Amino acid sequence: MEIRLVQSPLAQIDTDWLVIGWFAGVAPGAQIAALDQALGGQLSLLAEAGDLQGKLGEILLDPHVPGIAARRLCVVGLGPAEK
Repeated sequence: MEIRLVQSPLAQIDTDWLVIGWFAGVAPGAQIAALDQALGGQLSLLAEAGDLQGKLGEILLDPHVPGIAARRLCVVGLGPAEK
C-alpha cells in the first residue's frame, strides 16, 4: 500500500482510493465543493438524504465515482469543526 499527500484539485487525483474528510454541520470548503461538482452533486445529494452527516468516525465508501480520476471514494466523518 502506498500513501501519498498531493496538492492538486481533488477531482484530478489519479488513485485507487481518494480519501476526504467531511465535517459535521459545516458547508464544504472550495476543494470539496469542486469535487462535488465533478461528481454531479453526488456528495450534496448524500448529505441532503442524511447518508453523509460528518459524524466523527462515520465512513462512506463509494466504489462508483464517474467524473473524477480516482477509481473509488472514501469520505471520513471528522465530527464538529470546532472540536
